[in-house]
Amino acid sequence: MSGFTLHPRDAREWLFIYARPLELARYRFLFEKGPVEDVYAALGVYQNKDGGFGFGIEPDFTYPGSTAIGSWTAARILLELDATCDMLTVQHLVRYLIETQDRATGMWATTIPEMNDYPRAPWWTWSEGAQDVWQFNPGVELAAYCMHWADAAPGAFEAGMLTMRKAIKRLMLSEDMDFHELSNFQYALWLVKHHFPAIEEETGFSFSQCQSHLHALIYQAVETNPDNWGEGYQSLPLDFVHTWRDADELGFDQKLVERQIQYWQDTRLDKGIWDINWQWGQFPEAFASARRSWQGILAVERYKKLQQLGMLHERTEDDPQAPE
Repeated sequence: MSGFTLHPRDAREWLFIYARPLELARYRFLFEKGPVEDVYAALGVYQNKDGGFGFGIEPDFTYPGSTAIGSWTAARILLELDATCDMLTVQHLVRYLIETQDRATGMWATTIPEMNDYPRAPWWTWSEGAQDVWQFNPGVELAAYCMHWADAAPGAFEAGMLTMRKAIKRLMLSEDMDFHELSNFQYALWLVKHHFPAIEEETGFSFSQCQSHLHALIYQAVETNPDNWGEGYQSLPLDFVHTWRDADELGFDQKLVERQIQYWQDTRLDKGIWDINWQWGQFPEAFASARRSWQGILAVERYKKLQQLGMLHERTEDDPQAPE
């Protein structure tokens, strides 16, 4: 569309200098036909011997051990790479998920006590009963990965179904939901769509019923008034719009989506990146590092989203060579 000048090459120099190896490898893979092996290698740095992921892969907490959130972060990247069940990284991850699932609730502990011993954002502080707030964030999506990669480990599909039975009932009984958990449900429904006859048999809810209710909750959770954008930590349309079909199904018209792209263009920094809109209010040195990591993540994720929507600015010259 005319008026948009966003292109990933604008962030290239910054990413080569400041980004984590993981984001740089993803950038090169997504936009420069870089080797996928580099992404797997960079991702492997964050995987523990138990198969889960930690070491600050999600930059807002620095606990090195495996967590559900760290593993969820890695799983989304593995999905981006079209990872398959025969890969050891996937097999070890799925085994970890099976072993750490709470069979009684169908959830994975979103925070754990050990996280409190390391620098972190305050929302990643564990407290008794915290799971009552987190609910199926990220558990429903982790369950979907177990089903998506069911051949990676014995019992994976069954573990996923155990959670799905409980999570779908929560979804259909909810009148509102935090947008992070809604994102987990959006990914989960997409991942398990072809398994839904079995899920419907267990829950009584069809895929179309679940999707319709999810879309209503998403529309309710998203700030659709551009005048209010930038006022604190909030969910915007492009958090849920990955394709133009998503926009149509969610009820976000093209002009609203384009308005957010314009908002991204208006708020982008000189080096082609974006700053984050949250603070820790504690551990200033660790936060400074996390902030820089997030800037790299936001750049890769937003340019990827624009690529998916066909909204990247047309190239006028060849991309420059990588800095030496």
